Amino acid sequence: MENSLKRVAFLGLGTATATKEKIEAGVQKLVKKGEITATQGRQLAKNLWADAERHSKEIKKRVNDGIKEGMAKADVARISDVEALKRRIAQLEKKLAGHERRASHTPKKKTAPAAKKATSSGKKTAKKGTAQKPALKK
Repeated sequence: MENSLKRVAFLGLGTATATKEKIEAGVQKLVKKGEITATQGRQLAKNLWADAERHSKEIKKRVNDGIKEGMAKADVARISDVEALKRRIAQLEKKLAGHERRASHTPKKKTAPAAKKATSSGKKTAKKGTAQKPALKK
């Protein structure tokens, strides 16, 4: 009995990489040798397969988490980020094209030149800072 428990334990250790066929073949060997009954063998195979699937899911999750962590550290954009940026660029290009069409079809308003200020006396005034200063006598 101890020998069969060791075999079951060793069989259980390899479940992460074992296929269903390998599990069933290993269990069948134990049944043929008479170390376990057929009912026990079916239950054992079912349990081992469930363990293999659980281990497989755990490994996949760890790998995915490791990849996500590595991508985050490498500061690499995800496909969803790139797609969102593409959609935003398309929206902005469409908006810009609309503005450009309106700007090219709208006539520009001409502004009248500013009127010159008239002085109250009608005399011309010197520009600031251009008046001649009298020469100093020595």
